[in-house]
Amino acid sequence: MKKLVIAVTTVLVLLCAAWAAATYVLGGQARDHYFAIFEDYGNLGTITLSNLSYERGFSSSTAETLIELKGFPKTEDEDLDLPESFAVVLAHTLNHGPFPGGGPALATLETRVKEVRVDGEVLKEAEQEMPLLFKPFSHARIAFDGSVNEHTEFAAIKGETDEFSYHWKGLTSDSEYSSKTKRLISNLSMPGLTIGDEDVTVNFAGLNGRFNLVETLPKLFLGSSELAFGSFSIKNQKTPDESVEMESLLVSANSSYAEGQIKIRELIKLGKINVLGESYGPGLLDLEFNNLDAQALSDLQEQVLAFYQSEDIYDSDVVLSKLLPIYIGFGEQVLAGNPEFNIRELTFIAPQGTVEGNAQVKFNGHEGITLDDTLALIQGLDAAAELTADESLIVAYLIADTKPKLAEYQELGILPEMTEEELEEMAEEQASQQIEALLLQNLLIRDGEKLRFKASYKEGMALLNGQPVPLMQ
Repeated sequence: MKKLVIAVTTVLVLLCAAWAAATYVLGGQARDHYFAIFEDYGNLGTITLSNLSYERGFSSSTAETLIELKGFPKTEDEDLDLPESFAVVLAHTLNHGPFPGGGPALATLETRVKEVRVDGEVLKEAEQEMPLLFKPFSHARIAFDGSVNEHTEFAAIKGETDEFSYHWKGLTSDSEYSSKTKRLISNLSMPGLTIGDEDVTVNFAGLNGRFNLVETLPKLFLGSSELAFGSFSIKNQKTPDESVEMESLLVSANSSYAEGQIKIRELIKLGKINVLGESYGPGLLDLEFNNLDAQALSDLQEQVLAFYQSEDIYDSDVVLSKLLPIYIGFGEQVLAGNPEFNIRELTFIAPQGTVEGNAQVKFNGHEGITLDDTLALIQGLDAAAELTADESLIVAYLIADTKPKLAEYQELGILPEMTEEELEEMAEEQASQQIEALLLQNLLIRDGEKLRFKASYKEGMALLNGQPVPLMQ
């Protein structure tokens, strides 16, 4: 019996020692993961991330991260006094493995907002007015192989100030990153936001997003993404006719990798927009990029990040001398790979009519091509475009462009005094004359109630509405 007790005690001591050693070692690994973020993404231009403190304990550690936004544009508008910098201090609690939170893992990480700073000064009233923002909002679990599962949730906030009331319905997101496949899967939801006073109410129905991306090459993530924006409105209680409303906006992208090149497809779908009693939309923009050099894009990401980490991005001389050459080199690499850009479809409906179009741009490049070789750039270009619009829409645009000019001539005494109706008639007459002139020059073709424009360029020869326009001999 005594031997059994000694044996069991010995085993328990060994297990505790092993757990203690594992906890201490994994605590060091968790620290390495944390500081690696600053090495790669510490400076993103106008956004910087830095560590304020890291206190390592035996089974848990605490850290603070400063996220700072700088470089807000200067404005002379006294009502729009933007700060020079805006910062948030995040407080983290790391519980080390091997069994934090009851399961095997390298560490768990809890994050909350500790401070909000404007121009370096702590905004103390922020926590008093919005205490829910300062509760823990992010919980992550880091696996032994570096994979991460993370859940973020900001509680809804509702309140009012002396000037306005607000209701933010919160935000949630769930993300999963696999270090083996380098795949990031994330879902985002923000139910909505309402801000208003006695005169104006701004309402945003929120957004939903989903991302499924793989780091194909260093710093180059490809896959699918989608952001769906709900309705947005600005309603004036005193003058309802001045209200603005947008039904929806959907932005999606899909990208793939094959044989060193990337293909990207992007869709932008716009719902109806109601402005001053008139309805615009819906609209669609369908874009496609083919034969993009994947390695060039990856190199660009790494070089730009390295530039941000080591240079002053607000020094124009530094930007011109060091950043511009990076983009020039990237452009030359991409052109050598025969890139293609297509506007597969462009459609937009306005009160006065519809506009539709498409375009294709190809470049037949070769190794060693440079952006300063104008002749080679022109010879390698192959492009075509077609645009169709209701004539009523073109007329409305020309009238809107011409009428203010006529009113200015009238104020200068170049034109005699006219009534609003006479000014409108003159603008309509000039718009019709401009269209007829464009038709005579073959810049437009009339097709029933529509006007068409078709152009192409290849090997130094341009075609405009079917007629050759030689540009190079």
